Amino acid sequence: MATTVPVREGFIPFHGYRTWFRVVGEREEPGRVPILCLHGGPGATWHHMEPYEALAEGRRVIFYDQLGCGNSGVTATHEASMWQPQLYVDEIAAIRDGLGLD
Repeated sequence: MATTVPVREGFIPFHGYRTWFRVVGEREEPGRVPILCLHGGPGATWHHMEPYEALAEGRRVIFYDQLGCGNSGVTATHEASMWQPQLYVDEIAAIRDGLGLD
């Protein structure tokens, strides 16, 4: 009998835009921690890490598309100067806060 792992997708507000996320699994079993997968952009999406969904046994595995990529695309007018490494560091903090990750 196959077990179905719950999947939840959504958006977290970030710098006036939205960062898309995907959470596979519901909670952590004792001794396990969630895995937040960083896709290594800029320009990439989460898709190449999809095989990591298999790690969701007894833990959550979280994926996201960086701002400006994939489901987190930016089409609105914006300042080109915003694309700095600190933006992506801040985005990880926003994802962790938005999803309640320690």
